[in-house]
Amino acid sequence: MAASNVLTLDLATFSAPSGWHVEERGAGAGRHVVVSKATPGSYCMAVVYTSAAAGRDLEASFTSEWTRTALQTLAPVATPRVVVREVGSLRVAIGAAPSTAQGQPIVGLLIVVDAGARVVSILVLSPSFDSLDPFRAEVDTILGTLAVRRVEAG
Repeated sequence: MAASNVLTLDLATFSAPSGWHVEERGAGAGRHVVVSKATPGSYCMAVVYTSAAAGRDLEASFTSEWTRTALQTLAPVATPRVVVREVGSLRVAIGAAPSTAQGQPIVGLLIVVDAGARVVSILVLSPSFDSLDPFRAEVDTILGTLAVRRVEAG
């Protein structure tokens, strides 16, 4: 999938897939970039957030970021089980949960990237796990091009 648009937000640099809408929102610590695509009857959006202070470990950071990012869109739902793994050169924590947003079904898939003393979060939203599948290759373009600058504690 060709990438059309190289974007930088705080510590993260990534490419938006060709044909996806890009919108910068918010300011300061609330600044984020929404990369989205709609098809008849479905949609997918990936929201890249400004970095936040890391927790004691990546799992703790995920829990904090779930509250800071996912629960701003999703109706309250328990923090999902987290899987920590390597994605290319990045160490990430990944978890997903179904919920609702404004009464409509939605799935939130949160990816929290280790950036040393900070973390970068990407929240992927779609109506269901099944509706997310057709967008997976394009979402992988975002992750495959993601570079995160590390910040050392100090």
